[in-house]
Amino acid sequence: MKNEIIREFGLLLQKDPQYDFGSCQYDTAALTYGVVLEVVKKFGFEEVLKAFGIETFTKRTEKELLSILPTINDIDTDEEIAIKSIRKYFEITRAQAWDLWSAYIPVEDVLDTEDELTTLDLPTFGPILNQYAQSDNFQVGFGCAVLTLIYDIEVDNFAGFDT
Repeated sequence: MKNEIIREFGLLLQKDPQYDFGSCQYDTAALTYGVVLEVVKKFGFEEVLKAFGIETFTKRTEKELLSILPTINDIDTDEEIAIKSIRKYFEITRAQAWDLWSAYIPVEDVLDTEDELTTLDLPTFGPILNQYAQSDNFQVGFGCAVLTLIYDIEVDNFAGFDT
């Protein structure tokens, strides 16, 4: 089944993204996001995770996940901001001009696992620092898709970040 999933993933990665995260530098993250959602529909959530190296995991509750996210301070007062939802986390990080590469929540944190996500290399473009940042687009897209699948976080939460 793993080979079938990886093959399907590879075929779908050749299409244009169905979703838009804003900046063209996030195109392959948005593409990965859509591909994960499609492949999960066909093969199931746990099978897709297994194909990418996540064998054992426990889905964290939203409250548990929020407790391990980085502390964010108000730009004006420097006081810690109480984050009460994953949606609010993305809203605040976007408003503070974070990039999505810094704001996304790794799959390994969402799923409370010691396993590591196996990644696929995606194409990068532009100056070398842009290419370096884009090299994380697979993990970002996969992580955002897992947030959508587990917590019903809409795609709009991942759009509009700085680059």
